Amino acid sequence: MNENIEDINLLLIEDNEHDKVIIEKTLTNEFVLNSGLNFHITQCNSAEDALKIIEKNDKSFGVLLVDYILPGKSGLEFCEIIINKKIEIPIVFFSGLGTIDTAVAAIKMGVSDYIIKDNTRQYLKFLQYTLRNAYLKQKEINARRKAEAKLAKYAKTLERINHYKELFIDIIRHDLLNFANSINMGVRLLTEYEKEEADDETSKSLIKSTNQLIELIQNASKFSNLENISELDFKEVNINDYITYALENIEHIILEKKITVNNLTENNLTAPANILLIDVFINILINAANYAYEGKVVETEISEHENNCLISFIDYGKGIEDRHKETIFQRFERLEKKGIKGTGLGLAICKRIIELHNGKIWVEDNPSGGAVFKVSIPKDRSIQNNSLAI
Repeated sequence: MNENIEDINLLLIEDNEHDKVIIEKTLTNEFVLNSGLNFHITQCNSAEDALKIIEKNDKSFGVLLVDYILPGKSGLEFCEIIINKKIEIPIVFFSGLGTIDTAVAAIKMGVSDYIIKDNTRQYLKFLQYTLRNAYLKQKEINARRKAEAKLAKYAKTLERINHYKELFIDIIRHDLLNFANSINMGVRLLTEYEKEEADDETSKSLIKSTNQLIELIQNASKFSNLENISELDFKEVNINDYITYALENIEHIILEKKITVNNLTENNLTAPANILLIDVFINILINAANYAYEGKVVETEISEHENNCLISFIDYGKGIEDRHKETIFQRFERLEKKGIKGTGLGLAICKRIIELHNGKIWVEDNPSGGAVFKVSIPKDRSIQNNSLAI
């Protein structure tokens, strides 16, 4: 016997006693059981009795087998009532007296299938398969509806979570940032007006901590905004101009770190870009300045590679181990180095901005010692970026 038995509760609505006996024997013989079907049959003679059974019986029927000619309401009228009541039980309609029009009307109404009873009872040979297919089809529909309802519930939950997330980010962006700026300003005023009494190291530490807090809040807000953006506005720009803007923005850091930045680019390569690309350059250059050895050189270079604009940032610092070359672009990942603090969001923000440019960002070893950060963006946004990032 087949171990994978499909139990199907069948309600047979037929007033002809002889036909009921034949159908029950057909559906419960050994051949049917061996094929993996186990019909549990409930019988009744009329549509009225069937409605009472369905409404009062706790048993859940998997399929209804309904004869066309019944006392009282016809089989077709019964099917109409079931469908209008939205009782989701598949119906197989069968008759020996109905016409093609009857079959079409039944199918249009929503019954699962229609069987013609012939005098030679050939229909019995495929009756089990017709009932099984109707049952499995409805089972699949029910599973899909259940999954859709589950997805809808998840969607509502996600919508609610996103609402709270936006509220939280709004609090971070406005309330916490205001408090942090107030603390920072207060410490600076105390340091300025009470120089003789103030502990210089303590004041510097407080200013540094509030600066880091402000940076964290700003970066968290920026990263959240970028995560919710699917497209940016682009215009054709000279990429070297963006490098120049970035260098001008961090000139004080370059002087403080006592490094030299050489822009080796003399060309005027252009590409469609958003102004956020300057933030990427600033972040990479600050990282290079932080991790480069004092007095060393940081170099920038722009070239064209397979219809992409390739921007390289070369430093001569300690370099980055292979195991860190991907993780540094993830949120809250930062290489440890004594004296250097950060939020761990900078390179994650860079990666997101470059993704919105349909580009790539990665890091390679500098053969002369140090690291080379590379950014590749397409010169034509309609062409996929094929730069060979590792």
